[in-house]
Amino acid sequence: MILLRRLRTWGLWLVVAMAALLPVLPASADELPDDTRALLTRVAEMRRGGKAADTVSILQEAAGKSRRDRVSHAAVQFVLADVYLHDLRDEKQAKGLYSQLGMVQGVGEVTIPGYDRPISIRQEAFRIQDSYNRHHWLYKVMAAIDGAISNNPISGRALSAHGGVLAILLLTILIKVAVTPLTISSFRSMREMQKVQPLMRELQQRYKDRPQELQKRTMELYREHGVNPAKGCLPMLLQMPIIILLWQAIARYQYPLSEESFLWIGSLANADTALAVIYAASLWASSKLTMMPAADPQQEQTQKMMAAMMPLMFFVLFKGYASGFILGWLFFNILTTAQQWHLNRGQAAAEGAAAPNPGGAINGNPGSGGGGSNGQRRLPASGPNGSGRKSAKLAAPRAIKRKRGAGPRSRGK
Repeated sequence: MILLRRLRTWGLWLVVAMAALLPVLPASADELPDDTRALLTRVAEMRRGGKAADTVSILQEAAGKSRRDRVSHAAVQFVLADVYLHDLRDEKQAKGLYSQLGMVQGVGEVTIPGYDRPISIRQEAFRIQDSYNRHHWLYKVMAAIDGAISNNPISGRALSAHGGVLAILLLTILIKVAVTPLTISSFRSMREMQKVQPLMRELQQRYKDRPQELQKRTMELYREHGVNPAKGCLPMLLQMPIIILLWQAIARYQYPLSEESFLWIGSLANADTALAVIYAASLWASSKLTMMPAADPQQEQTQKMMAAMMPLMFFVLFKGYASGFILGWLFFNILTTAQQWHLNRGQAAAEGAAAPNPGGAINGNPGSGGGGSNGQRRLPASGPNGSGRKSAKLAAPRAIKRKRGAGPRSRGK
């Protein structure tokens, strides 16, 4: 079984490595097919003749037919967006098309009929979007951070070339600081839930044929130990809108990032497969460093499978995204991993310091008899005010036996 699991894990990473080695299409000059060139020439003549509204249906039909040809489809979409923006004054439709063109990869400069120069479609889409995005507050935040770095009299000259990367890093740190209280709250709730898992399994075994009674006893267990399953999920959900701000900020700052390089990445607006592989590897390393001890073998197996599958899933999801966006997520993941590792170490140290000494106080009552629980959590009693003590014998670990002759009622005396 161990060999099969290792083969499966290495097989997944082999797929990632093969995808990373796929050649990236160069953004060189591209030529339009003759039929697309003829259609766009006709559209340019109609626009000059004042019939721009009639070109919309022609361009929409051509865009649907040219989906398999990346260059033709991008050129037709670009002309359609230009018609909406400059001829029909429909900014909403134009923005949607320019947003789609910003995701186009591997298309170089194209000579389009009706334009006096070759057009870099993706870069032109970024430039037009930038004229709208610069009024958004997230764009202004990124621009302020970038400007503060670039115009710094001490380090501006050395760091101005990487102002966009540093702006992403600083914004990531600010967002991480903002969500830290929620992260800590979620971590503590998950640890509390993990501690009552052994008692949960006992209840499930005892009441496996009585689901209503199991639900009742489970709620009693949660109340007795102050555990709420929703407390672990709610902080994570509250983090998502804040984290989405990071994506929105980078997406709106695409045009300045498109003119900036970093290490081997030619443009932070372009997708980079190697960076996506590094991000997936960081997810895998994070899961190994911060994985909590499982309560049972089945849960441990599930954690290991998720640790192998999640990096692959995020690689497939993010490999087509802009490098600036993946850099932001990479920085965020590194900060999260460091924080989680620190919390795990702190919790382990606290639990080790709080561990009871042999022969010491049992269940908070020094010198009590053998009915104590040695500091372990107990199952809830079966009735109110401690009535129905026949189920209380499960409160003590099996290693601690009752003193002979000590009945259930004698424990409280």
